[in-house]
Amino acid sequence: LVIVTELTIGIGAGLILTIWFSSALLAGEKIAASSGLGFAAQIDPDSGGQTPVVSKIFSIFLTVLFLSWNGHLVVLRAILDTYQFMPVGTLPNIDALVAGGLTAAGSMFFAAAIIMLPITGFLVAINLAVGVISRSSPQMNLFAVGFPISMIVIFVLLYMWVDALGHSLTELSQTAVDSVTAVLGTMING
Repeated sequence: LVIVTELTIGIGAGLILTIWFSSALLAGEKIAASSGLGFAAQIDPDSGGQTPVVSKIFSIFLTVLFLSWNGHLVVLRAILDTYQFMPVGTLPNIDALVAGGLTAAGSMFFAAAIIMLPITGFLVAINLAVGVISRSSPQMNLFAVGFPISMIVIFVLLYMWVDALGHSLTELSQTAVDSVTAVLGTMING
């Protein structure tokens, strides 16, 4: 019973953080797919499948930002505080964990949309411009002109967007930690 209690609390905190952190991976996948960088994929040992390089870069960036403001220590402190309020051997509220996971999953899609929206919106505008150019001059090959333009623009956009991405990923990690502490508090109080 003691092991079940400790595993439930630890797995609950890890599950909520993983769901929130997956929004950076999802945003990177959608940016890579819309820009043509989806072909540059690598085997991701975390997910066990192929992940675009842009997603992995976002994930590493999020992890570094999370560690830089000591988010891992805040989560460990929240887990250790559960011992103070809930005696060892008491079963936590599993319904609160499920509800917190579902809320985090819904928020994951919203956060990914917020992260990827500026880049994908700009890419849609570039694709429209390339479409108009290729329609007005049919001699130009869309694949010979459109893909290099889109690749160059996406690299410039990602370079210019690093500062805003850093702020949004820091806010995402702080929101994830707040969600973990809220779910752990609800699991304790029943």
